[in-house]
Amino acid sequence: DAVDRWRGEVSLRACAGFGLAVYFARWLWCQYGVLLQGNMPHYSPECPVLASWVGIYRLGYVEWARRMLRHSPAVLTNFMGINGVMVTWPLYEKYVKKADNGGELEQGQFPKYLDELFGQQSIILMPAGKGQEKHARLRRKVMETMTPKKVLDVVPDM
Repeated sequence: DAVDRWRGEVSLRACAGFGLAVYFARWLWCQYGVLLQGNMPHYSPECPVLASWVGIYRLGYVEWARRMLRHSPAVLTNFMGINGVMVTWPLYEKYVKKADNGGELEQGQFPKYLDELFGQQSIILMPAGKGQEKHARLRRKVMETMTPKKVLDVVPDM
């Protein structure tokens, strides 16, 4: 009897609204929950859910990155649903490059939807750094096709 009464009172619209609220709360937690950890760099309080896309779309990636790093050499940001730290080139050269080349950095893991979007064999999603021969081999092949001469040879066909 109580179940039938509950079914009559709860509409599909209410259930859908509750589901969306839970989904939105999860997105917020994914983006801002990382701030509860200690010893974090400056954080960019971007638009929830859309994260960096609004700024990148409006300014372009290079200008967006310059503005993000204007006041701090390291900024915690959310890009494509992934929290990450963006660093200036001098900071990278001084601290990160050695750790990256030495295989000391933890690669982390991308969300499943990026595997579906780019494919598991995408160079963007492959682990890089020391000991990652597949990434190094593919990167060499890609970079060979991006030399100034080869790019300029294709310009007339564009």
